[in-house]
Amino acid sequence: MERVVEANTLLSGIGFESGGCAAAHAVAMSYTHVKVVHDNYLHGEMVAMGTLAQLIMEENEDARKAAEFFARVGLPIHLGQISLSKDHSGDIDTVTEAAMGLDIMHNMPMTVTPELIRSSILSAHELGVAVAKEIGDEAYRRLQGEQSL
Repeated sequence: MERVVEANTLLSGIGFESGGCAAAHAVAMSYTHVKVVHDNYLHGEMVAMGTLAQLIMEENEDARKAAEFFARVGLPIHLGQISLSKDHSGDIDTVTEAAMGLDIMHNMPMTVTPELIRSSILSAHELGVAVAKEIGDEAYRRLQGEQSL
């Protein structure tokens, strides 16, 4: 176990330092600009949301598969699970603008625009809502200490 943890830590550091990060981390780091998210959610929870946005941005066919996995392990998969809403346009704008300002966002293989970031976040949200309706959000609720509805 110790060797696996050490290997993961090493590989994570090498990946980050080599500039291998892109939209997933840019969006995740930008969620910290929204106080309610910054104060209440972990880095990995924000990265899960950023990962879904990046997969949507890339038009990756595995976006749904990732959302289903995240739902099963208790990671957030839609904006409501990080205390936001698609109707919080000011908060989405804050995340979009902050993400655009990060150099790592431009490691993406396409031209990244504010509109692309915003639409990717909102499309990832819609995907997450659909997945939560289909397979549930019990793991997320359990990890957050919430009761099932």
